[in-house]
Amino acid sequence: MKNTLSRRSFLTIDKDQDPLLKNISPHARKSNEGNANARTQGDNCTTTTSGVSPYTGTFGRAELIHLLKRAMYGVKKSDLDYFTGKSLTEVVNELTGSLPTAIPHYPLREYDSTVGKNGDGSVDWGGVALGQEWGRTENILSGSGGQLGISDPTADNFWRDRSLQKWNIGIALNQGRSVYEKLVLFWLNHFAMNSITLNYSQRSFLYTKLIRENVNSDLRDLVKGITKDPAYLMYLNGQDNTVNYPDENFAREIQELFCIGKEVPFDKRYTEDDVKIFARCLTGHKGIIFRQGTTYNFLGADYGFQPSDHDYGVNSSPAKPAKKLSAFYSNKTITDSTRNSATAGDSELNQLVDIMFDDTDKNIATLAGTEFQGWSRADIVADFIVKKLYRWFVFSYIDDNIKTNVIKPLANLYKQNNFKILPVVKTLLASQHFFDMRHRGAMIKTPYDVVIGLLRTTNGESLVNVTDVKQRYTHFNALHQQSLGMAMGAIESPNVAGWSPYYQMPQFHELWINSDTLPKRQDFAKRYCGNGGGGTWSFDAFQPTLNHIEFCKTLTDASDPNALINELSELFLGIPLTSNQKSTIKMQTLLTGQTTDNYWTQAWNAAAASGATTQQKNVVTTRLKSLFDVLVRLEEFQLT
Repeated sequence: MKNTLSRRSFLTIDKDQDPLLKNISPHARKSNEGNANARTQGDNCTTTTSGVSPYTGTFGRAELIHLLKRAMYGVKKSDLDYFTGKSLTEVVNELTGSLPTAIPHYPLREYDSTVGKNGDGSVDWGGVALGQEWGRTENILSGSGGQLGISDPTADNFWRDRSLQKWNIGIALNQGRSVYEKLVLFWLNHFAMNSITLNYSQRSFLYTKLIRENVNSDLRDLVKGITKDPAYLMYLNGQDNTVNYPDENFAREIQELFCIGKEVPFDKRYTEDDVKIFARCLTGHKGIIFRQGTTYNFLGADYGFQPSDHDYGVNSSPAKPAKKLSAFYSNKTITDSTRNSATAGDSELNQLVDIMFDDTDKNIATLAGTEFQGWSRADIVADFIVKKLYRWFVFSYIDDNIKTNVIKPLANLYKQNNFKILPVVKTLLASQHFFDMRHRGAMIKTPYDVVIGLLRTTNGESLVNVTDVKQRYTHFNALHQQSLGMAMGAIESPNVAGWSPYYQMPQFHELWINSDTLPKRQDFAKRYCGNGGGGTWSFDAFQPTLNHIEFCKTLTDASDPNALINELSELFLGIPLTSNQKSTIKMQTLLTGQTTDNYWTQAWNAAAASGATTQQKNVVTTRLKSLFDVLVRLEEFQLT
C-alpha cells in the first residue's frame, strides 16, 4: 500500500493501474491536454445521459452514505441509523425541510478586554461580559475618529472578528440533519468576502447573519440585501461610489460574479458602458453616513443612503446623460429619481435587479447566433447559479448532455420558484443523475469535509464542545486554522470570486490538492485519529484526540475485524477498497501480522469490557490507531 501521495500522481493515475479508481468519474483524473473533452476521451468513457427524473434504483446503505456525505459534512453512524429504512423521498425531504431563517444564537464574548466600558474589564467596550452574546445592536463597540488602531475599542473589534470565525465553524460542526450548512457555505462563497481584510467585526457579523438567514430567499432579494450590506459596501468600495467619484468595483461584480456570470461570450454580454451605468445607479449607498462636523461611530454598521452623493442623471443640475443600457439589456433606460430624493437608491437598485432578472425578452439581439439564442436574461442568471450548485453538490465537469438533461430543467425550476434555491437542491439530490456511479467518490473533499467531516464522523464534536467558553472557542479556532491552512475559511475568501476550485478551469476541485495542502490534510487526520503527524493540532494544552474504543463501540460489530474495516471504510473513504486491500490492512493493523481473526476479537472483547485494564485498552487502542492511520493516508480518504 502507498503511504505517500503527490498531487500529480493522484490526479493522473490511470484506471488500468489501480482498479479502485474504475468507478471514479474519469474526468477527475485525466489531464486536459488543451482539449475541453480530453477528460472523457482519455479513457474512452462516454458521459452520462441521466437527468433529473427521480432516482428509481436501489436506495441502500451505499446510496444513503453518498447522499449524506454530499449534503452534510461527513457521515455519522447515528445519522445512518436514523435514516436507514426510510425512502429516498423521506430522506431528502428531511434534509431539505424547514431550513432556519434565523441564526441559532449570536457569537459569544470569549476574549479578554483591556479596560472596557466599565473601566475594569468586566465588560468589553460594547458592554458584553465574558460568555455573553455580542453582535446585537445594543452591544456595538464604540469608537471615534474614523480609523482603526487609535483606541482600545479597536482591540475588542479585532478579537470579535476572530470570534466570528470560530462561531461559524462551531455552528457547522454542530449541524443538524440538514443540507443547511452546505448551503450557507455555498452563498458565503458566491458572495465572497474576507472579514480579516475588512477588519470591522460588526459589519462582518451582519453580513454573515444576512447569508445565514436568507439561504432560501429569492436571489433578487438577496442581491439587493448584499448591495446595501455595510460589510459589502466597504469590501467592494460601494460606500466610496459617489456622483463625483464613481467607483465601478461592485457594479462589475454584481453582473460578472453574482448574477449574469461570464459564460456568455465577452462581446455578446454586458458592456463596459453597462458597468459605468450600473455604477452611476448605485451611487450614494453608505455603510456609514459621513457628515462633516457630526460625531459618528466608525465601528458601527448602520446602512444609510446619502442623497447628495447620488447621480440623478437627466435630473441633475446641470443634466447628465441618460442611464441607457446596451442591447444586452434590451437598450433599457433607467428612470432617474428627482434630485435629493431619499428613495433614489432603492428605486434604481430595484430597476437594475428587475432588468437583470427580466424573463420577457427572449430574443436579446446581442445573443443571436450563440448557444444562448432564445434565452432571456432570467434564463442566463438561472443557468449561472444552477451550474454553480451542480459543481457544489455533484461534480465540476459539465458537458452538453449534462447541460441539456440536468442544468436546463433545473434552471427552469429555479425560475419557476422565484429564484429560491431549495426546490432545485431537493430535485437534484433525489435525481437519477445524482446517484449515477460516475459521481460517487468523484470529487476531492473540501477542507471542511476533511476537518469538520472527520470530527463529525467520529463524534468528535463532543471533544470540542467543552463547557468553558474560552476553551471551546479556542478549539473552534483550531479547526478554523486547520481548514484555512488547507485553503478554505468561512468569510475568509482569498478574493471576491471565492475559492478557485469552484471556478478555475479546467482543474476545478483538483486544486484542493497541492504540495502544501496535502500534507496538512494528512497531518490533521493522523494527529486526530492516527499515529500522529508533524504539526500542532490546537492552540492550547488540550488537544482533542479520538477515543478509539468508545467510538468503535458505537459501530455495528467492532469485535469482527472484517465488519469493522468494512464499516470504517464506508464512513471514511470515498470509494470501496478491494478485498485484497482490506485483507492486507487487517493483517498489518488489527492482527499485527497474525492470520486468525480471533486474535483481534479476543483483544477487543477484553478492552471493551467494563472492567478492562489500562494495558488491555492500550493494546487495542494501539492497533486501532494503526488502522485509522492507514485509512486517512489512503488516496480514497481524499475523495467524496
